[in-house]
Amino acid sequence: MAKLLVYHDLLWWITIRMRQNQRALSLLHYLVFVMFHASSALAQELSDEVLEQWLESGDQAPPYEKQGGSEALKFIYPPPDKPLPASHTLLELTEVSIESGWVNVEQCHTELDPVPDAEVIYQFRQMRNLRVTEAKGIEQFWIEGQSVQLKNIGRGARLCLSLEAQILNQTDSGDYRLHYGPFQRRFLDSYFPMHVSLKVDYSRTLLTYGAIMPVVTEGFSVVQEGKRIAIDAWFRGKLTIALEFHTESRP
Repeated sequence: MAKLLVYHDLLWWITIRMRQNQRALSLLHYLVFVMFHASSALAQELSDEVLEQWLESGDQAPPYEKQGGSEALKFIYPPPDKPLPASHTLLELTEVSIESGWVNVEQCHTELDPVPDAEVIYQFRQMRNLRVTEAKGIEQFWIEGQSVQLKNIGRGARLCLSLEAQILNQTDSGDYRLHYGPFQRRFLDSYFPMHVSLKVDYSRTLLTYGAIMPVVTEGFSVVQEGKRIAIDAWFRGKLTIALEFHTESRP
């Protein structure tokens, strides 16, 4: 039986219990963050069969031994040819967001790992109105509190969700800061490549874009069009994105 837990601030935790062999019952924690999700030339998909072979072989090295890295953030350029586990997120800021910190979140996770059971858990300090807007290649799904339970996930499955999260904060200077992350895809002590696409729409506010961290580099692009920002990141390790906004004077 495999149990996949997906955390937001976004962390996927897959706990896979394999059958008992002559030595002992094996327990493996497979951690994957953001978002979520698939295979690439840099990180082959970790299937149940691969896990079982590893657990029963007695080997101590994980299946991704030659491709994993440390938690240190490393951007990947050019992007791999094959699809990576991906998190596609749209954050919508409004005047209500400025007053209360609440941000509308629409999110899709693609190339989900094919496992029998999964649980998507959001760990924002404050969130509300979680609902599933699309589920493809997933036999059953339902909401429990701040989680979405998934049953019998097929290869290349897709899950889309919407919610509200209180993630916009005012700084001491009177500006506003939006934090999202950390994103990570982790197996035991190694981190593997993933793709994050993040769009921020603040067209319904009087905010102006100020700065972003980390800084733009190969593998981490930021495109601004009017009051919309599109971020694409291909990376390994841990990624937290922070955006700063200034306030315009009202007429």
